[in-house]
Amino acid sequence: MNLLLSLVLNQNQVPYKFYSEVELFHPSSKHRIDGLLFVNRSLVSCFNSNVTSYFNTHKLEKETKDQIIALVKRISESNFLLLDFSNGFFKRGKANIELIARKMMKYLDLPNSFLLCVGTNWSESVLQKKLPFSISYKNKNISTNKTAFVSPALLSVVLGFDLLNDDILNDIISLNIARNEDKLKKIIQSLEIIQNLRIYGTDEFIKKVQKSNLNKWLN
Repeated sequence: MNLLLSLVLNQNQVPYKFYSEVELFHPSSKHRIDGLLFVNRSLVSCFNSNVTSYFNTHKLEKETKDQIIALVKRISESNFLLLDFSNGFFKRGKANIELIARKMMKYLDLPNSFLLCVGTNWSESVLQKKLPFSISYKNKNISTNKTAFVSPALLSVVLGFDLLNDDILNDIISLNIARNEDKLKKIIQSLEIIQNLRIYGTDEFIKKVQKSNLNKWLN
C-alpha cells in the first residue's frame, strides 16, 4: 500500500506529500505509523474536490454522502492524518474494537492528529464502520473522536484514486482478500522498479516538522 500511495501521491501535480513508515517520536521505533499526511488547506481542498467529483459520478444515499463530508471535516480539524493498514481490523467478520483501541493508544499521542484505520481485507458493502463514542480498554475509556474505521474504497475516494490509479489499488485489495501472496509480491516488485519513485520517510518528516515550526508538539 505504501509503495502505491507514494507512486500516486508524491507527484508534481499533487500539492502534498505522502510519508511512509514514519517514526513519530524518533529515534524510538515503537510508534512507526504506516502512512502520514500533513493536513493543510491544500490537502483539505484536494480532498473536498475529490469527494465532489465522486459524488458527481456515483449515485449515493444522502446518509453516505453526509458521512463522507463529515469525515473530511473531522480530518480538516487536525494537523496530521495518520494511516494504519491492517487485515486485523476485522475479527470473525466484525470490527476488531480491541485492536482499534490499541492503535489509538499507540499513535494518538501525537497531538492534534487524526487516525484512519483502514481494513485491508474489507468485504463489507459499506464504505466505513461507525465506531462507538468511546472504547473501554485496559481500564480506560478512549474517545474515538479522532479516529475512523474506513474501507480502502473510501480512502480511494478521499485521496482521489478513482481519478488517478484505482485499478492497482483494487487489484491489491482483491488479491489480499484472496490471500494470493504470489501475485501480491509481483505487484510490489513491479512498483519497486519504477524509476523516480519518490518515497518520503522519517527524515523528511522531521525536516518538514522543523520547517513548519510544528516540533513544539513532538517534544
